Amino acid sequence: MKNVFVSSTSVDLEAYRSAVRDAIIALGMYPVMMEYFPAMDEAAVAACKQKVLDSDDYVGIYAHRYGFIPQGQTKSITEMEFDWASEQKIPRHIFVVKPDYEWPKDMLDPDESALNAFKARVGKELVWTLFTTPDSLAAKVTESLTEDLQNFSGQARGQRRLVVSGIVLLAVLLLLVAGAVVYGTYVAPVRQANQQATNAVLLALNSTATASKWTPTPSPTPQPLPRLANHLNVIVAGFGDQRADGSIIACGMTQNADDIASCNSANAISDVIADSIRSLPDIGHVADRNTPGVGTIAFADAQQRATAAKTLAEILDADLVIYGLVSASADNPYYSVLTPELYTAGPFSHQEADFYGVAQFGSPVLFLKQTPDTTSGSALQIRIAVIKPFLNGLAGFIQGDYVLAGTEFQNAIDAASVGQGDSDGTLRSLLYVLKGNAALRQANAANLAASDALKKPRSDARDKTVQDALNKEREALNNALGDYDQSLSLQNDYSRALTGRAFAIFQWLVWEQMGATLAGQPSQQFDSSLAGIHATDCPQTTPGSASAPPSLAVLILGCYQRASQRPNLPLLADIDVKTAYGTGQLYAWLALHSHHNRCDIALSTPFWQQAQPYLLSVTNAYSAGDTDRQQRIRVQAAGAYALSGLQLVETDPSNRATMQKAADDYSQAINLLQQDIYYTADKPFVAAYQAQLNAINNWLAISTPPTPVPCQVDF
Repeated sequence: MKNVFVSSTSVDLEAYRSAVRDAIIALGMYPVMMEYFPAMDEAAVAACKQKVLDSDDYVGIYAHRYGFIPQGQTKSITEMEFDWASEQKIPRHIFVVKPDYEWPKDMLDPDESALNAFKARVGKELVWTLFTTPDSLAAKVTESLTEDLQNFSGQARGQRRLVVSGIVLLAVLLLLVAGAVVYGTYVAPVRQANQQATNAVLLALNSTATASKWTPTPSPTPQPLPRLANHLNVIVAGFGDQRADGSIIACGMTQNADDIASCNSANAISDVIADSIRSLPDIGHVADRNTPGVGTIAFADAQQRATAAKTLAEILDADLVIYGLVSASADNPYYSVLTPELYTAGPFSHQEADFYGVAQFGSPVLFLKQTPDTTSGSALQIRIAVIKPFLNGLAGFIQGDYVLAGTEFQNAIDAASVGQGDSDGTLRSLLYVLKGNAALRQANAANLAASDALKKPRSDARDKTVQDALNKEREALNNALGDYDQSLSLQNDYSRALTGRAFAIFQWLVWEQMGATLAGQPSQQFDSSLAGIHATDCPQTTPGSASAPPSLAVLILGCYQRASQRPNLPLLADIDVKTAYGTGQLYAWLALHSHHNRCDIALSTPFWQQAQPYLLSVTNAYSAGDTDRQQRIRVQAAGAYALSGLQLVETDPSNRATMQKAADDYSQAINLLQQDIYYTADKPFVAAYQAQLNAINNWLAISTPPTPVPCQVDF
């Protein structure tokens, strides 16, 4: 197992160290941390040095404290740890808090001269990465260590027997596949590259393109772009040039001076975007209009452009294709219209269907030909005022800084509300969904904090930690529900807002159960009559303290049902799978909360019977889907198989044939996640499934299996 030494000051970075510890463990590595060292006397300093020398990687985290200076030393233990790692030539991964990020005043050194001198010395040797929140730091540490992990050939990892109960396994499933919540902390390696790519597009949109002479596209002899681990492949195709009458200019053949000038302008815009992205260090490979097989996507029909972009992505093995049209204005010969478009391939974006497929950077924008329109309040400036915070929000989202993401999405909403920037509300409805998704991530983080605290022995301090986390979760859930309601007020049947709202209410239901546990109250048990209710409405109301858990369950079912019945269901959003999985997951949760006594399994049967067809529809959708769809819904399919296996374990644990089928279901879930492009992030969930599978196989291996577990209360 690979050892990673974590070096930082302690009191001011406690939450950050915990987040990094969990990220390292999730990568299958072992964190070496001061929390497990003895008091720092002279002998302990030597022992600490040996710990550094025995490590395979060094992670340095520096904020606003220099650290403890042991007796007889002139440097802090933090600086000495860096020096020991340097002397041993251990790979060093350095992370420094963003200078303008707000920091508690009581966690600042009165005199930071020693710290600044240390940072300056580190900066001369290494390029460091900035961080803000614990989640953002964990994401960046994961990204930095992942490449080393792939090249590391260490000792075989030991095996541990672990039996996972139904409740614990379902909690793991919630983190993996639940509705709008995505395990955002560990997907940064690919998503940070996307952030940089979109930021490059923004830079290009604000740049003045210098017209260059048109160059004919080389003969198409396409070859797949080389692959770098955790890096994006990007294609920037040539922009098509469209006349006012809708026809496309044949740029390589025209002799018309105006057409040639227009073609030069369109090509220049494409080249600026490609060059901007190519300069980014975390982008794998960038193909442009001059790359063999790329050329210009020059179709008047949007579907033809999208099909061409998709084909390019498949042939050249690209994650993103940037293309679009520069067209003449039908009303004013001095103006042009810019319509940049983006195609995102399924393998890259399967966790967020909202980003999959074709999207425009806002509606077409009118601007002066060959001149950047800098007039305040112009259509172009209004649109850029939307694009900037929109891309900043995506960047925050990708980095795991969900507070920043929510703020930037709100800024984009405010900008889109000016003038005619979003007259039909479609852009703002999407922005509200993304803002709601960011709030849900905050709620999920608070839920994890409460869950971790509940595992500790009960004390006043523990209870306060749990209650504080639950309060944060409630606030975030309120915000998310408000955002989804705003989206639905703009588009009454917007399926993505309905599914997001359904999961937010589901998380509220889980929140109420945790609150009851903290208060020492018995958890709510759900009557099996709920399994027969067919809800169809999703009223825009926020759950409150007076909301009974059964009514919340009905509300969740109504939101999923309404989303699934939306006319002209957008297949690319995979709403059918989202609603089916969400409904099946809810019924599974109700089944596990339908009885205290394990012998009263009959009480859960109606819920399992309701869950089964929904889970089956998810696995069937995966089996019938094309490659893109399978990549987008693979995680949901894995969760459906695992829940199906859990149902068999809970309802018929003494039947060998049933238990064998459960083992097959868990094996299938593991197999799907091992094929997933985010396998590094999936590892904790694969481990949970594998633990349950091992327990089942151990039971099956016994020629005369033991009698089923006797009746237990509060399992």
